[in-house]
Amino acid sequence: MLLILVKNNFKLMLRDKMSMLFLIFLPILLIAILSSAFSQMLNKDYTLKSFTVGYNIEAGSHIDKSFSNFIKAFEENKITLTKMTKEKAVEEIKNGSLAAYVDINDNEYTIYKKDAFNINAEIFENSMNSAMYLYDGNKALVNYLVENKIPIKTESGSTSENKNFVKLDTLKVDPMPSSIVYYGITEIVYVIWFGMLSVSLIVNNERKYGVTDRIGLTNASPLTLFFGKLIPSVLVVSIQICIATIASIILMDVNWGNSPLLSAGILFLEIITSSVLGILISLIIKSQALSNVIIVLFAFFFGFVGGSFQTYMYNFVSDNLAKLSPLYYINRTLVEISIKGYSDYTNICIILLLTISIIAIIIGVVTTAKGREVL
Repeated sequence: MLLILVKNNFKLMLRDKMSMLFLIFLPILLIAILSSAFSQMLNKDYTLKSFTVGYNIEAGSHIDKSFSNFIKAFEENKITLTKMTKEKAVEEIKNGSLAAYVDINDNEYTIYKKDAFNINAEIFENSMNSAMYLYDGNKALVNYLVENKIPIKTESGSTSENKNFVKLDTLKVDPMPSSIVYYGITEIVYVIWFGMLSVSLIVNNERKYGVTDRIGLTNASPLTLFFGKLIPSVLVVSIQICIATIASIILMDVNWGNSPLLSAGILFLEIITSSVLGILISLIIKSQALSNVIIVLFAFFFGFVGGSFQTYMYNFVSDNLAKLSPLYYINRTLVEISIKGYSDYTNICIILLLTISIIAIIIGVVTTAKGREVL
């Protein structure tokens, strides 16, 4: 009985040409559009180059006497401080030849920069904040020692001299995927969830033509009836996604990393999970139109918060919300495997998909059994 159900439902799904083409061409279209739109965001490593900042110090101020130490420390780390008037600095900031300008006296300092984000200006501002914090701390310490007539011991000049406020260093960070790699993976993951629409066709077709009633007269178990829908759905969606993935690799040079079998296994597990959920939703929601709307909203929401459109690295939603989406774990696992060769999220991704599948299968089989009892 199981083989008959699998064969008939497999043929039924293959006849749905629109769904077949949808799952094959949609990911390719999304990859092309999104990878082009976000090409400037991804795979951009920043290298600090020398830049200039203007400054002015109040004449006769205490800080003016030791500011040469500031200048030297900044220059050692590719930041040149040039004395100039505020008016000239404002003009140069506008035309982009100056990163920022700082006006300093003993009581306060003011930094001028463009309203738009500028990484050089941000680097200088953070460094200057650290420098002044240390300077004020050292000055307060010296004043305290002087007021209390405590001897001041120095080894290399004044205690207010401290060059550790700015330091150029190289940090080891995870590699950043190119936009074509990121979206070449995440859009395949995203479109798999729309495979639920294909499997809903089986359930609603059985309901429409009374197939469920006729099958109910046989001795087929609820488990057989459920897997009679699940197996052909997994096979058909796997074929569609396989074609789309191969096409994206050939046409767009999408790189899945050095563990293609592991990535393929996770995608296959995702196909099973989405198919199980598609069957379950269609069994519970009797209206095909309503079940399809729920499936689309379901897929779009989890894709939206899980990194299918805006990358999970720069996602504007909170991590807590993003982690409610199964697609977040799948996307992160497969992208990291592609660029690093491994992912710390692999185990939790597999466990999550297995857990969802098992729970949904149990509920689906129970729902199928109750439907037969009504008959």
